[in-house]
Amino acid sequence: GDVLTGKVIKVTAEEVFVNINYMSDGIVPKNEFSTNAADDLTALVKEGDEIKVVVLKKADGEGNVLLSKRKAELEEAVIKVETALAEGTPVLCKVKEAVKGGLRMEVLGLQGFMPASLVSDTYIPDLSVMTGKEMECKVIEFDRAKKRAVVSRKELVMAEKVEKKAELLTKLTKGSEVNGKVIKIMNYGAFIDIGGVEGLAHISDLSWGRIKHPTDVIQEGQDVKVLIQEINVQSGKISLSLKTSANDPWKNIEKYQVGQTYPGKIMNIIKSGAFVELEPGLEGY
Repeated sequence: GDVLTGKVIKVTAEEVFVNINYMSDGIVPKNEFSTNAADDLTALVKEGDEIKVVVLKKADGEGNVLLSKRKAELEEAVIKVETALAEGTPVLCKVKEAVKGGLRMEVLGLQGFMPASLVSDTYIPDLSVMTGKEMECKVIEFDRAKKRAVVSRKELVMAEKVEKKAELLTKLTKGSEVNGKVIKIMNYGAFIDIGGVEGLAHISDLSWGRIKHPTDVIQEGQDVKVLIQEINVQSGKISLSLKTSANDPWKNIEKYQVGQTYPGKIMNIIKSGAFVELEPGLEGY
């Protein structure tokens, strides 16, 4: 049961001999060195290498101490996972495959599972897209007997977004124009992602002209150019507008000449006259 650090003194196709500072040398059979029967031990380790091993038997019947490298690595992984669970530190995991209810994971060489609800802070319809990916996760449960961990990525994703948002807020400047993507449309406006942080463009700021609903001018998933109107670092709220200098209809007002006739649309009638739209955002009285 002791875990030792030994020095490799000889390697054959089937065995690795290790000096463990004992009256007898230790021997690691191939099946206790690697889980892959096709592995060539001479390619995996060489004389002089230091490896961690666990003692299986003090005497293997041939005068050697029987050792296992696999079980030493397993015990080391168990300790690391238990420490990560106790301290709340993330560990590197690999997605093996999507299964019913979540993802089958490899957690530092141990078996693991991540429930679908803990994969991200947003819904992922097809979890198979995660297969093969490596990611840091938080250990939330661990069964030492079964050597099986339950992990979560959701908390880390949320924390990363908060950190990224705080950093981005310090870099954004009021009055600048940035690229964004429409992620959600409401009756009163649209939420737009501008590189890891979301801002709201009120319906009155989506078009120079009058619109009844945001979908009259934009759609979810659309790439847009937006103007940053206000930034509240304390609350993290950002006010955006699609009414930028580039699409300002008043910028080209010179094209309308006094004395000329143009088509117009009646927008409002009052006692003293009428408001007429020459083009979206450009009205005359």
